[in-house]
Amino acid sequence: MPKWEKYKSWDKTFRHLDLRMFLWLHPSDDPEVLIPLYKTYMESDVIHVRDVTAGYGSLLDNELLSATLPYKSLKDYPFPFMGNKNIILFRIFFADIGYAKECMIRLFGGQEGFDENAAHIFECYGYLDFLNIWTWLLQDAKSPLMLNCLYQYDEVLDWCLTTFNEKNEQEFITSLEHKVNQIIFQKALYCIYHFDAEKNEESCRSRALVKVRQLLDDNDFVPEFKQMWEGIKSGEIEVKNPWKRH
Repeated sequence: MPKWEKYKSWDKTFRHLDLRMFLWLHPSDDPEVLIPLYKTYMESDVIHVRDVTAGYGSLLDNELLSATLPYKSLKDYPFPFMGNKNIILFRIFFADIGYAKECMIRLFGGQEGFDENAAHIFECYGYLDFLNIWTWLLQDAKSPLMLNCLYQYDEVLDWCLTTFNEKNEQEFITSLEHKVNQIIFQKALYCIYHFDAEKNEESCRSRALVKVRQLLDDNDFVPEFKQMWEGIKSGEIEVKNPWKRH
């Protein structure tokens, strides 16, 4: 184990053993083993707050964004391949969001520090999740990254819904002022709606899309997004080359 007291004094942006890395490197995949370690880490006075926020941030950035990109093999993937330990850690990190926020507020020394430095963790990615799901649908069917994607799990999709707020809603509306962004979102929604019919694939993706489509149908989104989804379903919106990123 590292000398935590010395490590806390390492006040650099690059962190050696953040929360995600600490639990990922642990040889056990048993939540009964990992949860007490998680809580000890979160509540410790010798942990640097950046190691907590970096751990949360890297889990989301790597597993929801980077891991859905078109890497040809794991040799090309520049981050640790977590396998199904990604969902184990996600369930631990986000089982009690109130607890996580409370610990971060304490480590930051108050609500203001948390709001400035960590609140964004619980607000990403909003509408961008649907673009990440689209890139997941474009991955090779045998890719280990595809097979272990976090978007296949109901609790991850449910959590994504909690990230929508006025800020990222306005960012989405503003992004539509550029035609290229309209096209990208249309492609994403087209593939989400037509995946089963056009890919004929029984997999974690086809199973997850049942849930994704239900979320799109049943939840309130800004009118611009809802109209786009309805236009895709009805065929009113014509989409060219939806299975290509560019």
